Amino acid sequence: MAIECVNLTKRYGNVTAVDNLTISFDQHKLSILIGPSGCGKTTVLTMLNRLNSITEGDIRYDGVSIKDIDPIELRRSIGYVIQEIGLFPHMTVYENIATVPRLLKWPEAKIRRRTDELLELVNLAPDQFRDKYPSEVSGGQRQRIGVARGLAADPEFLLMDEPFGAIDPINRERLQDSFLEIQRRIQKTIVFVTHDIREAVKLGDKIAILRLGKLIQYDETLTVINQPANEFVENLLGSDRALKGLELLRVRDNLDNNYFSLKAGVGLTAKEAAERLHGEHRSFGFLETADGKLAGYVLTRDLERAEGTRSVDDLAHQVESINPYGTLMEAITMMVTTGLTSVPVVDDRDVLKGVIRFRDVFDKVAELAGTAEE
Repeated sequence: MAIECVNLTKRYGNVTAVDNLTISFDQHKLSILIGPSGCGKTTVLTMLNRLNSITEGDIRYDGVSIKDIDPIELRRSIGYVIQEIGLFPHMTVYENIATVPRLLKWPEAKIRRRTDELLELVNLAPDQFRDKYPSEVSGGQRQRIGVARGLAADPEFLLMDEPFGAIDPINRERLQDSFLEIQRRIQKTIVFVTHDIREAVKLGDKIAILRLGKLIQYDETLTVINQPANEFVENLLGSDRALKGLELLRVRDNLDNNYFSLKAGVGLTAKEAAERLHGEHRSFGFLETADGKLAGYVLTRDLERAEGTRSVDDLAHQVESINPYGTLMEAITMMVTTGLTSVPVVDDRDVLKGVIRFRDVFDKVAELAGTAEE
């Protein structure tokens, strides 16, 4: 039990923002706080690092009362990531990430190693991004840097307040996928505030639903979806259990490794590529670089129509892809919008991992719909 709130209450005059909340956030898990505006979720988060005082009750970190922990030391030991990111505009990416380690008086060589390690973790090349300023990178990249800064001192606990809320929908999904991969590697205890039920279902190991400062339901994500506590939770979730089930299923657990690929950049001709595809009875094949990155795809019919000596690289089509940590809901949405029946699955470094096929997703929808009707 990593973080425990016991009868936690916060009042502002006659207004009770958090009302007698008792909840435990499990170690190494990502717990979601969700509810309508004014439900108290951000107030809880700010009490967890003593940015907000407690009116009544207590918070315990591994059994130690927050009242017995120096607030400055507490904040330095907890990572904090917010929607506005809060990067210092006059500091480089390196200096931003190094802020807390420098306050902790780490040796500069150790800070350098840690910064480069974190930039690699969030898939930003250190040599390319280390010396840039926040204004020189995109919004999604700034958010990744914010996550890296939150992890700089290797905290056991990470608090996140709608960290992806200001990002456009496409990049938001990519950041969510990347963050799930990061969490798989770092295994931190995370309390994550959001107002987006799709985000909550996609990311959360457990979901806590708040209303008017009170805890309405707290359980594993699948249990919350299948056994909503009351009508309020049902309305928050929506009524379609089959589609909500797709939000819980990961692409990585349903991908197909039965695909065919050709190497790009090795001088392969259209004739040679067509012969290989015919030999495998394939109508198309993916192109991969020497290090396994997806470079597009080629159609057998295009290869047959082209001059035989033409480079296969010149005939490549670009293609949408999905991350292994994406959901089947995202996969089927991509298939509908692009017209693709097979979507390549690539990791954060664009390395091809397999394909997700429409027929497999359709079978899952039918299975979930049947379960919901029982």
